[in-house]
This record gives sequence, structure tokens and C-alpha cells, in this order.
Amino acid sequence: MHNPQSTNVFRLLVTGFEPFGGASFNPSGDVARSLHGQTVLGHPVIGRVLPVVWSVAPKLLAEWIEELRPNIVIALGMARGCIEIETRATNRRHPERRDNLGTLPDPPRAIATHGFSTALPADAIVQGLSADGPVEISEDAGGFLCEEVFYAVMAKHSEVQMDQRWPLLRAGFIHVPNDGFITNERARQGLERRIVRALEVTIDDAQKRLTTPRNHA
Repeated sequence: MHNPQSTNVFRLLVTGFEPFGGASFNPSGDVARSLHGQTVLGHPVIGRVLPVVWSVAPKLLAEWIEELRPNIVIALGMARGCIEIETRATNRRHPERRDNLGTLPDPPRAIATHGFSTALPADAIVQGLSADGPVEISEDAGGFLCEEVFYAVMAKHSEVQMDQRWPLLRAGFIHVPNDGFITNERARQGLERRIVRALEVTIDDAQKRLTTPRNHA
């Protein structure tokens, strides 16, 4: 079993999405692809790109988590013009949002019936990224594949935490600016640096969790 306490090395999983909605590229997928094989503070990154398909993306991500047994997972998706740290994942499925296959969610769920809070240090990430551009906290991941994947990540995090199969310490979702804002290589590299910074903050937070003594009754 991969145990970061014995090796002092975390395994990091970063995911993004393929292009959708007529876009020629997706900054979230580009960043995940670029980070694959890199290290952040000495910790190896695995980057994967998800299809924008209701019936595939959440299941595939859950399979990757089970297969790779990462200690930190950050899923990325594109939305508006700034980075948004999502704090609440729900099982809402926008009934009119078609995926890249033209498929609607099955079943649709306009009103959420269940939710999870992020397991990322959202406030610390905002503080760490704010010097380099706008970054916000968000409580609405949109009800499309971003929210579907966010919910899948947090459901898997909850499951692993309960079973204690391995230390999945931090997990969550970050929206990055869409293709209308990341218009050239310089902008893409700047976005990548900010996601690396988010990983650095998350690694630091996870390390503190491992080294902080627990109180015993």
C-alpha cells in the first residue's frame, strides 16, 4: 500500500476535460496533460483528461482514483473568467445540458438531493493564488459535467476515508478560465503556474495533517 507517511512522497492526480461546446481546446485538459509526469515540491503528478460524457466521466475518474491510489486529487474544469475554488459538490444534473455525444443526463436532477463539501484547503488556496490574479470561492459548480465529476471525486473521497484503504488526504474541484480567456501559450503557462501553486498549498496542508498529533480521549 502506498503510504506517504513512510515515504514522505504524495501521489498527485490532476484531471481536466476534453474540449466541448464547439471550443477548439479546453484549458483544464491542457493543464492536466502538461502537468503529467512533472513533480510539484518533489511529489509526482499524474495528469488525465476526461471525456465530456455524462455516463463515462464520473465512472472513469472513480476508476482512476481506485487504480492510482493518489493522496491528493484536484479535478479541473473550465467556466468563467477567473479561477474558482468550488466548495460544494451536489448530485444536481442540469436537465437540458447535452454532452459531447448530444446526450442528456439520465436521470436529470434539477434539484440536488445530496452533497459533499470540498476536501481542499479552499481559503488557503485563495490566499496563495490571489497575488497573481483574480480567484474566488464558489458554492455552485454548475450542474453539468464539472459538478458531476466533482461529486464523483468527493463520493470516492468519502468512501476511501471510511474504509481507510489508503490515505486520500485532499480532494476537490477547481474551475479555471475558459478558452475565451486563455488565448495564447503565455496565458496557458500562467494558468499552469497557478494550478501548481494550488497543488503546493494543498500539499503543505496535507503534510500538516499528517504531522499534527491527534487528540485522544
